[in-house]
Amino acid sequence: MVRRVCLFKIFPPCFPVFQGKKGALVRLWIIKRMDIMSGVFEYTVILGGLFCIARISRGYQIHIEPRIQGRIGRRLVCFSALLLIFWTGYGIVVFTGIKNNYITGVLTANLIVFAAVFGNWLASPLKRPAELVPLCLVVALSDIFSVFAGPTKQFAGTISQYYEGGMEGIPPLVDFILVKMPLPGQKFFMPVFGITDWIVIVLLSAGAVKFNMDDNLLLTRKARSGRRGQLLFFPVAGLGLILSIVAARELNLYLPALPLIVLVFLGVMTVRYPEIRLLTRAELKPMALVFFLMVSLMVVSHMR
Repeated sequence: MVRRVCLFKIFPPCFPVFQGKKGALVRLWIIKRMDIMSGVFEYTVILGGLFCIARISRGYQIHIEPRIQGRIGRRLVCFSALLLIFWTGYGIVVFTGIKNNYITGVLTANLIVFAAVFGNWLASPLKRPAELVPLCLVVALSDIFSVFAGPTKQFAGTISQYYEGGMEGIPPLVDFILVKMPLPGQKFFMPVFGITDWIVIVLLSAGAVKFNMDDNLLLTRKARSGRRGQLLFFPVAGLGLILSIVAARELNLYLPALPLIVLVFLGVMTVRYPEIRLLTRAELKPMALVFFLMVSLMVVSHMR
């Protein structure tokens, strides 16, 4: 994790107010207050970045997705272009050793567009609103297993070692699938969350739209249906991502974000739209099977 950087580390002891024991307390009080202000500013930047990302995803969903929906050729062209940008940026960084915020910004924007294209596509097989529940269960359990006993655990160790080592050498491949933002006190854009988290948020939002459900967290229901609802948009599942980011940064731990994302999504949407709760055997059986398999995998992995 990237720790917050205090704006003022040392205060000159030449001023009378900073001398003696009382002066030390004053300096400590000021440092703590400035550290708090630095943290508030950092979270403000993260929130602003998330709102921009949400607006981009919503714009794609309204204006571009209808033009490629059901047209596999056009979607493959989009994927090909996005993958070309990704591997070009990766090659530039790896083979030249350049660490540049412009390249990082382009690659991050490319990831956001990829999440929009891929997430909306994943929502196409959904047939009933109740299918969102087993989908959320599968996503949450898979993320928990991956973080504590699967590949994400290894990725987290690799990326932590890279950033704690001062970002020296060639960044690992996993670093290129992290969404990065310009955080205060940092020379380079720093990772905030993984792109898989936003893919799932786009997927849940697209599923809600498919069944004529509104997942906009902002404005009243009447205002959400108008033009303001298109401009002022933040998905319900995005609140779960915000909570997971805050928890991870404050606890200085690598925590799975998808369980909180789906929990917040289901908690809000099942209240707004009770039809999501109308589960049948078609949903309950796979839910029980997935739960059993994931628990078994976790038990086996911890017994090794």
